Amino acid sequence: MEKKLGSFFARKVGNSTVLTIPSKADVKLGQRFELTQENNGTVIYKSIGYNPWFNGEYDDIDFKKEI
Repeated sequence: MEKKLGSFFARKVGNSTVLTIPSKADVKLGQRFELTQENNGTVIYKSIGYNPWFNGEYDDIDFKKEI
């Protein structure tokens, strides 16, 4: 299912061009993405390498207590 999250402008931060990701997209800090550009100029970001052990999702779980 596709959902529109808004319209955003590219902006300059230091030597980089930045696109804002709204909080309603539920993207976690440190989440990795792959960037591709199609022949027509469309830019696509795809989430890659999702691993809850390394992205902090399990940081607050007490596994000893769960056993």
